[in-house]
Amino acid sequence: MLKVRGYRVQPEEVEHVLEQRAEIDEAAVVKHRPGEAEVLAAVVRLADGESLEHDAVIDHCSKFLPPYMVPDVILPVAELPRGSRGKADYNAVLELVESQSGDLGRLEHSGSGAG
Repeated sequence: MLKVRGYRVQPEEVEHVLEQRAEIDEAAVVKHRPGEAEVLAAVVRLADGESLEHDAVIDHCSKFLPPYMVPDVILPVAELPRGSRGKADYNAVLELVESQSGDLGRLEHSGSGAG
């Protein structure tokens, strides 16, 4: 469980909704803190040959999740970082988000979910 902007968020629930999209094979959701803000970030592995339609993904999430659980940032990657057992490595996912934080502004949706 993550606590983002005072709300409890189950990352698995957000990941499940993201993975319902045909273009997303796998997702990992983490809390990112750029400066004083708290941001819900999703790192997604796209299906072969697919591209990310950011607004469509946000709209999809908005239909199934309360506003505070809709990812603020969606970062597409070729592969999710994995631990030795083959599962998503959430610490490495967070490091990936933090390393891309300069480029994330263009990926954020306008409704930051605080509400």
